[in-house]
Amino acid sequence: LGFDEVEVATQLYHESWRGADDADDPNQQRLALTTEIDMAAAFLAVGRPNGALEILRRNRAAIILCDEAHTLSSYTKTLSSALANAGRVEEALPLATVAVNLATMCKGPESETTLDTMFLQGQLLAAIGRVEEARETLGRVLAARARLLGPDHEHTRATENVIRGLKDDAARTA
Repeated sequence: LGFDEVEVATQLYHESWRGADDADDPNQQRLALTTEIDMAAAFLAVGRPNGALEILRRNRAAIILCDEAHTLSSYTKTLSSALANAGRVEEALPLATVAVNLATMCKGPESETTLDTMFLQGQLLAAIGRVEEARETLGRVLAARARLLGPDHEHTRATENVIRGLKDDAARTA
């Protein structure tokens, strides 16, 4: 998505949210919350983490009140990514940890959602210098991805590359 496409989608989203905000139908409200998360992800995709943060903060109370842990997990992971992309890694890590716990509870410990969230958590741990914890976390992700997706899958290889980068960094600083 380009910048203009995100802006148009944002306007359409706001129009749809106004109706959902007053709706008594919980399904309509959940749909609006999911759209909120998707819009924040779109802002992240075009390099606008502050736009993502603004979208997520605007309806935080509604999302937190949502009784579906999966929605809350998605929200928390997206907020964690937005904070990290805005350079606020220390704030992002606790949210990533919450998102991992929620994803594990909702989808299971080896679902792609959980593994993606753990991958983010591992990257955040590495970014703040907690390299051993990052290796542990990413090692669990790698083992599960290799078993579930195969050793040649792009997600498995991406995880291997991040772990290799941590080892290379450790060798350079030693």
